[in-house]
Amino acid sequence: MSGGKVIQLTIYTASAGFLVFAAAYKAGQAVRRAQLDRQRRRREEEKSRARLRARVGALSRQLREAAEQWREAGERHGDAFPAWHCGEAPTEIATMEDFDALEATISDLAARVAKARSEYARQSTLFKMRASLQAGSQLKAPGAAEIESPSPESPSPGGPSNEEAAERAERERQLFAEEVSRLVETLEADASRGDRTAVEQRALEAVASVQGSRRRALLAQLHLDVRRANEAGRERRRAVEEVEGWRSRLLALEGPEAEALEEELRRFVDEDAPLPSDAAQRVEDVVARHAARRSVVEEVEGWRSRLLALEAPEAEALERELGRFVEEDAPLPSDAAQRVEEVVARAREAAEREYAVGVITEELENLGYEVEAGFETASADAPDVLLRKPDMEEDYHVSLRGRADASSLDARVVREGGESGAGRSEARARTDGEMERVWCGDFAAALAAAERRGVHGRVVEREEAGRTPVRTIAPLKKTPSRRRRRRRTGQRQLRADQS
Repeated sequence: MSGGKVIQLTIYTASAGFLVFAAAYKAGQAVRRAQLDRQRRRREEEKSRARLRARVGALSRQLREAAEQWREAGERHGDAFPAWHCGEAPTEIATMEDFDALEATISDLAARVAKARSEYARQSTLFKMRASLQAGSQLKAPGAAEIESPSPESPSPGGPSNEEAAERAERERQLFAEEVSRLVETLEADASRGDRTAVEQRALEAVASVQGSRRRALLAQLHLDVRRANEAGRERRRAVEEVEGWRSRLLALEGPEAEALEEELRRFVDEDAPLPSDAAQRVEDVVARHAARRSVVEEVEGWRSRLLALEAPEAEALERELGRFVEEDAPLPSDAAQRVEEVVARAREAAEREYAVGVITEELENLGYEVEAGFETASADAPDVLLRKPDMEEDYHVSLRGRADASSLDARVVREGGESGAGRSEARARTDGEMERVWCGDFAAALAAAERRGVHGRVVEREEAGRTPVRTIAPLKKTPSRRRRRRRTGQRQLRADQS
């Protein structure tokens, strides 16, 4: 027979007990993963809501500014300047939660602001044109000479009087001015400020022209200018609609890169700034980088849930490190995946060993062994489980202690303090041998019973019973039941996994 033994433990069947153990572990992982997913989604949703609310707030301010612009123009010019109703801006922005409602509000406000601004620019151009046309002979276009009326003292021989000629010239100018005015009114609201200014200057130049051929040439050019301005305006409207779609995609993202590009696109929409030629590609690149990071974050969150289901300092430290990557955009260690697998593997081996030791301990209890009522020892290699049989000598115990490789168990008889080695008496040597032989028989029976429950123990080291002195341990100090503490710890773990 042998005394101390080291056995390699393997759980090779899905016994009912281990299935319960494994199910609790997997349930804990699933609960942790669900918790992390919910927390991540809440963070992302709240950030997206904040960005969308900020956009609603900015558009609301712009709408109020446009409305004020229309109101001031009406007060200055009265009925000569038409009224425009911009509508009301939302006031309870902070309470807006629904994403669809926020995006619909943004689309509505953006369209109303753009329409109010473009229509104001159009009406301002028409108002200036009408005022200039009403000036009549005092009208002077850029680069045009003063208009000279025919002299009443030099009538044409045999022709109409000077007054008649002047009246006819004035009627022709008024008719031409009305034709120019109607043409300018066809300028659409989406035309840019630069195109409006060019059309306005061309119209003033045409009306101020004296020669009929010059007028006709300028009128033909004005037709082309208006057509081109409208075509450019429609093209810009399509571009603005596309850019607003890009902005919506960027507003759903977080980070300085997305924010800077969204601001650049905003200036194109709101301030008529140039649109970068590579804007579409830049948007796609930013979205792709965020999608790639989101994919990595989801994978990392899965790692975190696995680590959170464990109770081990190294698992907690690694989970905090991964959390900084998710929440603070810290660098992700290149070996993170490997480290997670190693930590989980060590924890699983330890958990399986704990289960296997528990099965063996239960079988030893069935043979009459009792788990010690509680102990503390100053020894560095204190046992995980300490048992004894009532008929054993008082200072003898059985020690079950896991080894560093996590899958091996050291099982041996130990004795509290006292003589050891060469200093032990013959009587003590005989007692040591008797205790070890009893233990060898009982342990073999316990291993056979554990085998039937799916736990296989293979002896990899052994010592002959009685050949060497029994290992001594420091005298024990009684404490609250180790057995009870171990069970309570497992219950806490299960509750934590299910919370």
